[in-house]
Amino acid sequence: MQLGENANAPPDLLNLQFELQLRTILEEAWSEIDHKYRYVRSRSGVHLPEHIHTGFNNLSAFLQVAALQAEYLCRSAEAFNRVRHPDPGDNQPTRRGDSPASPSMTTEDFAGTDATPAIAADLQEILGVEVTPRTIMYIDKRLGELKAEETGGKSLKQLFGKQRLAEFRAVFQEIFAAGPFASTNNLSIDVINALNFAISCELEGKRVAREGLRVVLRWRKDRQRC
Repeated sequence: MQLGENANAPPDLLNLQFELQLRTILEEAWSEIDHKYRYVRSRSGVHLPEHIHTGFNNLSAFLQVAALQAEYLCRSAEAFNRVRHPDPGDNQPTRRGDSPASPSMTTEDFAGTDATPAIAADLQEILGVEVTPRTIMYIDKRLGELKAEETGGKSLKQLFGKQRLAEFRAVFQEIFAAGPFASTNNLSIDVINALNFAISCELEGKRVAREGLRVVLRWRKDRQRC
């Protein structure tokens, strides 16, 4: 960024370029953890074992899921409040998933189902991969949070259609110059990125989903350089 001509600043600052970083609370938490335990050590010549790097990459993927869950819960809470205390001046149309939030917002809505064996089988059939049980539980929970009207009640196989996976692979190849699901160390985070991309396509459309995926993958790539 750069200060404009009309900025009320000293002349020597007008041409100064700077970077403005905006982070969510969870992104800030990850940044602090990654900086303290990986970046600082790498700068001092300490090389952590590969299994620790894999753990950090998995943590990054889980925090992405947590961020999406936080967004969903906040949106649901706001919708619940609008139903209970509507604003007479609010004539904005209800977003998908808002109207049923009030009668169904219970702890059961966000609890996972006993579908983990089916999810594991689907991932093996669709992607040819086997991920950790924790990753499968996160996928189960993520799918359980989505209401039928948001995704049309689509199954994991339907969300991971051939065209959609091809689009995911294309963006992944663009950022990493390599295909996804190839590295055992990054397998869980690849699968979670693919799932979040598929869900974003359903909720926000392809264009927004692709741009969001690029941001996430660039962020991943920058962190892996540390």
